[in-house]
Amino acid sequence: MRLLYVILAHDNPEQARDLAVTLRESSGDGSVAIHFDANAPAAAFSALGSLLAGEERIRLVRNRVRCGWGSFGLVQAVLSTLAEVREAGDGFDYVVLLSGACMPCRPIAQLERFLGENRGREFIEDGDERWPKGGLRLERFHFHFPLPALRYPAIDRLSVNVQRFLGVRRRIPDKLEPRFGSQWWTLTWPTCLAVLDYVAAHPEVVRFFRRTWIPDELMFPTLVHRLVPQDRIAGFTLTRYTFTDKGKPVVYYDDHGDHPLAAKSFFVRKVSPEATRLRARCLSLAREPDDGRPLDEIGAPSRDYEFRIAAASVRRPPGELFSRDQFVDRPLTVLRRMDRPYVVLFGPPAIARQVLDRVAGAPGLVPLGRVFAPGEVDLGPGVDGIGGLNRGDAAIRDAHPALFLVRLRARCAATPVMAIAPGDGGDLVAAVAEDPRALVVSFAPATYSPDVALAALSEGIGAPPPEIPGVSQERMQAAAALVGWGGDEILQMEKYGSSNRLVKLVPEKEVPKVEFDDTPVLPQVLFLGDAASPAGRLLRRPLPLGGAGDDHRREALFERSVAASAFAHEPWFGHLVAALEAAVPIGREPDRVVLVGSTAR
Repeated sequence: MRLLYVILAHDNPEQARDLAVTLRESSGDGSVAIHFDANAPAAAFSALGSLLAGEERIRLVRNRVRCGWGSFGLVQAVLSTLAEVREAGDGFDYVVLLSGACMPCRPIAQLERFLGENRGREFIEDGDERWPKGGLRLERFHFHFPLPALRYPAIDRLSVNVQRFLGVRRRIPDKLEPRFGSQWWTLTWPTCLAVLDYVAAHPEVVRFFRRTWIPDELMFPTLVHRLVPQDRIAGFTLTRYTFTDKGKPVVYYDDHGDHPLAAKSFFVRKVSPEATRLRARCLSLAREPDDGRPLDEIGAPSRDYEFRIAAASVRRPPGELFSRDQFVDRPLTVLRRMDRPYVVLFGPPAIARQVLDRVAGAPGLVPLGRVFAPGEVDLGPGVDGIGGLNRGDAAIRDAHPALFLVRLRARCAATPVMAIAPGDGGDLVAAVAEDPRALVVSFAPATYSPDVALAALSEGIGAPPPEIPGVSQERMQAAAALVGWGGDEILQMEKYGSSNRLVKLVPEKEVPKVEFDDTPVLPQVLFLGDAASPAGRLLRRPLPLGGAGDDHRREALFERSVAASAFAHEPWFGHLVAALEAAVPIGREPDRVVLVGSTAR
């Protein structure tokens, strides 16, 4: 069984390479052709070429086209790939069309056996106008769609309404019968050649489909319906796809567990690029031998996802898997669906621990620990689990930190107080800084110096200042760093007008340079300053710089943030303020402070 896998990819060159190599090595005599979207950066395409250098039976398509959701480019990419393979003189039994987000969910050896047992059948959907779950149906063929719908949504809606009012009905060329189906098909090589010959002989058909709506779900089903006897069309594909009730494709993540692997198909989409464990498991499964089990269930309809949605309660915890919105890939979106507040202590872990110890026993507060630090889940001294979330759940936490935080908050009867340090939870810190339900407490020092650019974080008192490109050692004593915050990690801020805003944590050696008024400078950083979180959501209890003094200004800064707090009405707020005042005295020098900062050039 000679198989050709056509992969439409647009990013993640390493993952595209891994998928291609796995498919080739798992097939007895398989080849792979990758079309890399011409919209992608040239560097990404070049990287993919380097990764595939020397790989046999894997080709990069030369005639790349620009692709986009719902555009004819997705159809043209397939036609260009098939034409290039044909020109090379290669021949195959079947062509399997996949995207870079498709992953095998069974051994490829089983796929080869299945196709051998069903040789000559075309695995493509062949639906009528009832195939779309909603929205436009036959209008996709009858109306004109000259502009990309995603780029010009308002014009697209207006155009549809006008054409519907005028009763527009385009003539379908060559008396083709409109058919619908998923673009992820598996077709015999002779049928692919017949499609190429047909479009070459009927350029008016190509022109027609260029102005249809989502032509990748129309053109191949319509042409296969014309060119192939009906008893050879299976009416289903070998790639499982699922849509939410909003018409959005379901995206699979590591914490979907075995559900994607239970599909009655050979491939499943869409698997998130972030689902590293799920992707690794799928690639390993593809290489396994055929266990000989019956394959009668392939292509059988499945409503498992719909049943899970229907069984879910109406008011359910946000960010859950198998949910209607399923935005688990957007940390801030997940966090913002919480309806109760939580407190995050941002600063040196030793000082945060002192605050947590003083919060213990306070009404309305639950002290946790440094929940998102590497290693086991720190739920606080002597606490092994909360509502089914346990210290040993680091893998579940790291699969999606924002989702874990939502679940943790839902299972705390009172308001949780946790510590986060730079490096904890990846992008979670940036999302927390934007979350309206989060009260962020910062112990970062106040410098009151407008030219402070960086705060490098170091280990141990008296540690030598780190080397920062473009900054002289003489300027390194202008700002302070607090030890114990994660070694070489720094807190980066970006300038927004006249203020600063927390954006992310980056390794010290990867600090980017930016330009203000065409003058290269280092990013401006002010230790999670007042503008890092919108007014009312940031409490500042600033530590002094080593030997800096200036107690009255730090006290005033703290009092202003308390008075303006959006959480002042909460019954637990006073207890939190009292714990801060006791654990972080304004007039006392902390024991672990060392001068290792820098200023802008």
